[in-house]
Amino acid sequence: KSELRDGDFVKIGSAVFQFTFRNATEACFHEELYKLTTIDSLTGAFNRRHFDSCLSAEIGRAERYGRCLTVGLVRIHQLQNITTEHGSEGQQHILRGCASVMKSYLRQNDVVARFTDEVFAVIIPEVTEDNAQLAFQKLLKAVKEQPFEHDGKALTVSLCLGTATAS
Repeated sequence: KSELRDGDFVKIGSAVFQFTFRNATEACFHEELYKLTTIDSLTGAFNRRHFDSCLSAEIGRAERYGRCLTVGLVRIHQLQNITTEHGSEGQQHILRGCASVMKSYLRQNDVVARFTDEVFAVIIPEVTEDNAQLAFQKLLKAVKEQPFEHDGKALTVSLCLGTATAS
């Protein structure tokens, strides 16, 4: 037995880890770096790269433990019309607002990611297909009822949804 020191290597099975002490500044730096590589800067939702990684992990977990996994693609209907009528600021306002509503209506371990310009991808693991569909219906209703406003004008937003469930 010996005491761990900064920079020591630890082998557990076939994995090798390096032990490091971090001060608060380093921890903040690494947290910011993590956010930059996983979060979409406009919407605050996860980015496509993080979604792909999470989806791969969740598929493996669902297969390994025989659990349900639902994935949905949520498209903001007629976002291009909003952009034409209200400019890119209006579009950005809608994207941020939709992401915020989706994140607030889903569980913490569900994944909401910006998939393409006007499409968000959602991963809902470990619930039945019926419960996942119920969650998506609540999400659609919440966005539809959300009062979006830009430059003093009300904006109507509707979503299109496609889902797939593996059980």
